[in-house]
Amino acid sequence: MSTALPPDTLFQQFSNALNRYDHWIKQADASERVWLNYYGRTITFAESEVLTNKLACHLFHHGVTKGDRVALFLQNVPEFMLSIIAAWKLGATIVSVSPMYKERELTHIINDSGSKVIITFEGSFSDIVLNAWKDCSTLQHLITTHPTDFLPADTRHFPELDVLLKSFTRRQFPKDKSVSSYSSILSSQLARVPERKEITLDDPAFLTYTSGTTGPAKGAINSHKNVVYQGHISEIFWKMNRESSIITLAPLFHITGLICLGTASIFLGCPLLLTLQFHPSLVGRFKPVMGAGAITVFTSLLNDKVALGCDFSSITGGAPISVTIVDQFRKQFGIELYTAYGMTETTAPSHFSPLGERAPFSTEHNAISCGKPLPFTQCKVVDEQGKELPDGEAGELVTFGPGVVAGYWKNEAETKKAFTMDGGIRTGDIGVRKKDMIIASGFKIWPREVEDVIMTHPKVRETAVVGIPDEYRGETVKAYVSLKPNVSLKPEELIEHCKKQMAAYKYPRVVEIVEDVPKNLAGKILRREVRQMAMAKL
Repeated sequence: MSTALPPDTLFQQFSNALNRYDHWIKQADASERVWLNYYGRTITFAESEVLTNKLACHLFHHGVTKGDRVALFLQNVPEFMLSIIAAWKLGATIVSVSPMYKERELTHIINDSGSKVIITFEGSFSDIVLNAWKDCSTLQHLITTHPTDFLPADTRHFPELDVLLKSFTRRQFPKDKSVSSYSSILSSQLARVPERKEITLDDPAFLTYTSGTTGPAKGAINSHKNVVYQGHISEIFWKMNRESSIITLAPLFHITGLICLGTASIFLGCPLLLTLQFHPSLVGRFKPVMGAGAITVFTSLLNDKVALGCDFSSITGGAPISVTIVDQFRKQFGIELYTAYGMTETTAPSHFSPLGERAPFSTEHNAISCGKPLPFTQCKVVDEQGKELPDGEAGELVTFGPGVVAGYWKNEAETKKAFTMDGGIRTGDIGVRKKDMIIASGFKIWPREVEDVIMTHPKVRETAVVGIPDEYRGETVKAYVSLKPNVSLKPEELIEHCKKQMAAYKYPRVVEIVEDVPKNLAGKILRREVRQMAMAKL
């Protein structure tokens, strides 16, 4: 394995994350080298340069310049990656938004980030944007696209698309709103190449929103320095190069997909196989070398005959993975799954199981090691007062290194809570999770956010939300709810209430109506007792 460059040396070679893209488009084979592959429709580096210049000009015409934010409310389509490059050319920052978000969640992120432009799909996605727009003072322009815009003419080998595309319908937009279509922008004549803005390593490349323990989602500031470091890791630590190919098992809006897959392809100059929605057959058809995703992805692959026998080595991130699945992959595919650990605030992985090494398995905890710290990443274990503990004692993990973000966007209070004075991120993890976080299908869910939505129902008196084991999703959300006097409410009615206001992975799948939620004498909900109640019924 090659040795990772010391950060000082690495950051002398790159002034920003766009440098590597510029390197690839200047190569003699740029017109032949495929960067994006969308169900067989390929886009070379040379073609991407033309397309991103057109989009950058359009964004500039609509007021986007250095320091502004452009929101992406998309799934894994070419437009996602093209928009990143176009925004960076102007010195702008990309705000990644979960395509599962509803109007309430989207409104918060647009307002918190101050996004000027949002790019999304026509159909239910654009409907959500239009409904939110009235409460978003900074939003000036909407760019719409359609999942079919970059599809090849022949998609008969992908029958799963027939079902997926039915949910996307063309729309007519109000004349009082500034709306453009992505296809018309890219088919127009390029008036001029946009003027590049100087970007520094400390400038924000992305704002990635992470659910808060006590309030709304916070925007982690993933700088160009963070992205360059992780790009270098993909080359050195994962042994990847231009001849490798990456498949988007994880969604690009999520930090795992965005960094381990999306920007890794920019840094490596290798093909990125884009999937509107993951389907196991795509692995068998395109035979990628690497992918990263949640436990649900790997469970699906185990049950798909088409994926058998493909040349596919992988890392996994997003949720703890069982030793059973690792063993099954080893026997069925003849390959290793490599575990990783990280978070939005560490710009994806901070720990990784080195290739060629089997991660240790703890029989005591029935868990696989999350790996070793990445090069130039340090960790320490501290007690409740922040004092470092000696070896062998359990405490909170604090992580330091080039991947750790500087803080949260315009949120000094939460930054002070989460980060140490010397730049470490308090992860909230010990040997088991310290906080009450739930991880479902690789997505982090904070009980407080779910509880806040449940409490908006007029019949609810109080509630407590916990995670319970789920064979497919890893964990799922269960809510215990007590009602106000003299009212009745069916669990399915409350679930439907939550579905309308929350992303699909967040809303409770199980609701139990109880007379009282366990509390102490001070009236504080005893979440540990609630969790014990839930586990006793499994």
